[in-house]
Amino acid sequence: MHVNRTNEERFTELFWKYRNLVISIAYRRLRDLNRAEDVCQETFLRLFTSLDLSQEDEKLKGWLMVTADRLALDILKKGGQYREVLDPDIGTVGRNGMDKGEAKAFDQIEQAELCGRLLSSLREHNRGQYEAIMHTYCKGMGLAEAGKHLGMTYSQIANRIQRGKNWLRREFREEYEQDK
Repeated sequence: MHVNRTNEERFTELFWKYRNLVISIAYRRLRDLNRAEDVCQETFLRLFTSLDLSQEDEKLKGWLMVTADRLALDILKKGGQYREVLDPDIGTVGRNGMDKGEAKAFDQIEQAELCGRLLSSLREHNRGQYEAIMHTYCKGMGLAEAGKHLGMTYSQIANRIQRGKNWLRREFREEYEQDK
């Protein structure tokens, strides 16, 4: 049982570390954030089911990059590069010469990257606060359900979440406000 827990933790670490890289590789080929996220999901599923997660990060990073690119290329080969989009922002020019659809996609990727960094920092700072936030915000559990899962009362988990949020605000407020 200990090995599975270690593999899950390693997988989570790799996911947050390389998720945005995998999405950006797929997005460069597909120019479609939803499909790029699908490629990311499939890439990490293959990583979890087929590779030894104890390998060096650089080796796994290379494997992730190649796999994401090949999966995106497969989608294009199957005719997946064209999709009807009913977004009125597509085709109008936005920041840095990108159309607004591309700018929106990159904003979403940047937001996901910030979220990953926030969660990683919180995990290093206080594992209990991280677990409480992960169970409620990321896994969608209610406070009572998350508390039961983590062996805490409703008020204990609520307090951990509040302390975690307060710590995140203190640590990242300046950086977040700069990006606005």
